Amino acid sequence: MDVLTDQLAQARARGAVFSVLRRIRPWGVRFSGRRPLTAHVLIEGTGWLEEPGRQPLRLGSATSC
Repeated sequence: MDVLTDQLAQARARGAVFSVLRRIRPWGVRFSGRRPLTAHVLIEGTGWLEEPGRQPLRLGSATSC
């Protein structure tokens, strides 16, 4: 079993939901609840990941790093 397949199996990833969002600043999104596996891809630009009790983490797409 390859590494990705093993990680998806451990996360109990079954099925998929795909969504494409195009946002123009300033914007934000908030997630609640727990999901076994969630992936978000920043394709262009930069942003911040904020989590309660932690320092904000600056994110950048591969083209903005």
